Amino acid sequence: MKTSILTVCITAVTCFVLCGVVMSAPPEAPEPHATPVPARTISTPGVVHPDRETQKRFVDAVRVIDPELAARVNPEDIVSAGRDTCLDIYNSLSQDDIVSRTAMRLGSDAHPIGEATGLNFVVASNTVLCPTFTLEK
Repeated sequence: MKTSILTVCITAVTCFVLCGVVMSAPPEAPEPHATPVPARTISTPGVVHPDRETQKRFVDAVRVIDPELAARVNPEDIVSAGRDTCLDIYNSLSQDDIVSRTAMRLGSDAHPIGEATGLNFVVASNTVLCPTFTLEK
């Protein structure tokens, strides 16, 4: 009797293995794409990610407007704030609202942005990053 139980167990295990029923490690997750997915750009016409030369011209303009701001904020954030300003211009916000929003983006309690600096930043954004947009006064 022991032989028949052992034979049945061996036969059952063999069938499970051959049929692939034996528990195994879960399948590996698919590898992420080797090619990085490009960052999304804003789809508003005229507000695209500027090339390096345009970014440099814009950061240089901000450096003239407020050297402390240009030294305190990294260039990528300055360009991003400029692009956000372009969106405000595109959305026809009033000049006062755009200057106020710019001051909130770039300023802090320790480093507030004055109205003149905010207005000059808005004009630089419009001139360098989105010259096809009309800034409403």
